[in-house]
Amino acid sequence: KRICLDCNDPDRTFIGPGRAKRCSFCGIPAIIGDKGRLGALKKHAKKGAAWGQHMLGYCYRKGEFVSQSDYYEAKRWYEKAAKQGHPGAILSLGMLYLEGRGGCSTDLSKARELAEMVMSLYPLLANRCIC
Repeated sequence: KRICLDCNDPDRTFIGPGRAKRCSFCGIPAIIGDKGRLGALKKHAKKGAAWGQHMLGYCYRKGEFVSQSDYYEAKRWYEKAAKQGHPGAILSLGMLYLEGRGGCSTDLSKARELAEMVMSLYPLLANRCIC
């Protein structure tokens, strides 16, 4: 059986023997090629998968698999995932407020509020991020 290394990995890097088309653990399909990756992320994001929304926001923020960075689109997807409590999306949204991008005015108190929210909801994750 094959499993993906990390269910938040847009590359869906698989470990284990054989050539699986899906992760045995989470069932996410293997994605091949940039267009395939972006298309799969959009599909999962539109269905409401928080991990897909977060990763799609990341792609738009970093300009991966898209022609150029789009902070407004990144913010839109981060907000959708953050509403579902995705810690990475909450932190990423906080970074947009910290940097003043995507239509967010630079707001240090909002960025701090979002970081503290993640620390209170996910203390183990927060400790990993701080160290």
